[in-house]
Amino acid sequence: MSYKVLNHEGAEIGLKTKGKTGRLSLEGGYLRIRGEPEVSIPLETLHSVELFRLHGTARMLKIVHERGTLFVSVIRFSLFGFFMVVNFFATGQLKQELEAVIRQKPNS
Repeated sequence: MSYKVLNHEGAEIGLKTKGKTGRLSLEGGYLRIRGEPEVSIPLETLHSVELFRLHGTARMLKIVHERGTLFVSVIRFSLFGFFMVVNFFATGQLKQELEAVIRQKPNS
């Protein structure tokens, strides 16, 4: 399945963080976000996924992998990378898909 997402690579995220939009998919052993820039993370490098509320409002995922941290929200639309309308249920569904991938890793 493909998701329209707002994402940010980095150790932390805040209200002033500008996100990037793209289409996230789990295919061919990779978590891929097609956008500018393109993000490609091998699924076997995923360590954890955590669902949290960004400043008590929007659902967001914190995905920890070998090379760092990726923050992702499934969105309906975004304005300039600062304001977004989050798809609440799809963000939860993506979390479940990522947890299933992490559980299936051979070294788990």
